[in-house]
Amino acid sequence: MATVACDIGDLVELSAVFTNLLGVATDPTTVTLAIRDPTGALVTPAPTPTHGGTGAYTYNLSVTLAGVWRYRFAGTGAVVAAEEAKIFARSSAF
Repeated sequence: MATVACDIGDLVELSAVFTNLLGVATDPTTVTLAIRDPTGALVTPAPTPTHGGTGAYTYNLSVTLAGVWRYRFAGTGAVVAAEEAKIFARSSAF
């Protein structure tokens, strides 16, 4: 699981690339994204990732709280796979 560091107020690009069993970039039939903020709450409404090219999906997250954010892209249908990562948002003295 990858970890990225940022500051409160940053806009962080979350991304995932889905590949088939041969390693070729392939679009899943359905892609979902779940995000948990540092309190453990799911970010709502559910974010809709942007399709940036074959197999590539992104979402721009506005970081509003200090602590560890976690996210998971999941693909179903044509490609069944998931990618998880976390973001560490530093606290601010301001």
